[in-house]
Formats: sequence, structure tokens, C-alpha cells
Amino acid sequence: MPLMLPDWLANGGPVMWLLLALSLAASAVIVAKLIQFFLLRPLAAGNGDAALNLLARGQAEQAIATAQEGKDPLSRTLAAALALDDGWEEEALRQAREQIEGLRGGMRALELIAAVAPLLGLLGTVFGMIEAFRALEQAGSQVDPALLSGGIWEALLTTAAGLSVAIPALAAFHWFDRTLERLRFLLEDRLARLARLR
Repeated sequence: MPLMLPDWLANGGPVMWLLLALSLAASAVIVAKLIQFFLLRPLAAGNGDAALNLLARGQAEQAIATAQEGKDPLSRTLAAALALDDGWEEEALRQAREQIEGLRGGMRALELIAAVAPLLGLLGTVFGMIEAFRALEQAGSQVDPALLSGGIWEALLTTAAGLSVAIPALAAFHWFDRTLERLRFLLEDRLARLARLR
């Protein structure tokens, strides 16, 4: 039995297939990032704050153990810093950068998809309009308005598809990016507190 494609996909032409591929790629990146953020909880500060409170009370060993129990970026950064007496500032900054960069993976792809998808949709629309007017020219004096209107709506399918791919990708990118900005502020704030305690 032959595979039946939806009309909107078949009528959209080759550009629609590219947009479908971008849509699948964006969906995969978004799901992977959501799982990563859910597991690592980048804005969690419970263990990190508890470790700093223990350090403030002079309980350095308990502070290290508490920080090592956490799997979030703040806990990992503090655990690396607390484990060292000399050069802990450099290690803390290196660890903080590593945590942020680890969470940034895949975001550039989302940003690229959000930028390229509308342009591909517009390109498909231009090609479709060219085809519609070419068919209109070939019809000569036997012009059927349905021929032109049908060609136009088919051409506009790719613009709609391009925007449908770009909008969620762009929204997800900005949400992830804002979360990383908040994480950066959290790390800077807690490392400044750690510097005062040491």
C-alpha cells in the first residue's frame, strides 16, 4: 500500500521537507534540554546554601560533604572550591564556566533553527508564487481564477510552516538562555559569599 502524505506536506514542495526536518531537530533538542534541566536543576541552591551555612559556623568538613551530595551546578562548583585551600578561586571559576557551558549545549542549534526556518518558509513561498504565475501565463486567455488562488495558498503554506517551526524554537531558546543567566548570577553571588567566609 503506497504511503499517503498529508496534502499540506505534499503541496509544500521540497522546502516543506526541509522545514519538517528542522522541526524534528528542534523538538529533539528541546526535549533533550528539558530533561537535562529537570535532572540537573540548574537553579537549585539548597545544598549549596546549606554548605555555606555550615562553613560560616566553622564546620568545613560537613560543608564539603553537603556540597558533594548535590548534583546541581552550584553544589558541584562549591564542592570543587571547598576541596582546595590554595587556588580555590581559579578552580571555582573554572568549574562555574564548565557547568554553564555544559548546560549551553544544543542552544546554538535552536537559535539557528529559529533564524533559518522563517527564511526557508519565505523562500518556499517565493518559489510557489513563481510557479503559480508561470501556470497563469501558460493558461493564456483561458485564465481560471481558481488556478491563481490555489497556487497562492499552496505557496503560503511554507511561510506558515516556517513560522510554526521558528516560534517554539525561539521561545525555548530564550527560556533556556534566561535560565542560564539566572544560574550565572546565582554562582557569582554564592562564590562572593564563599570568598567572604574564607
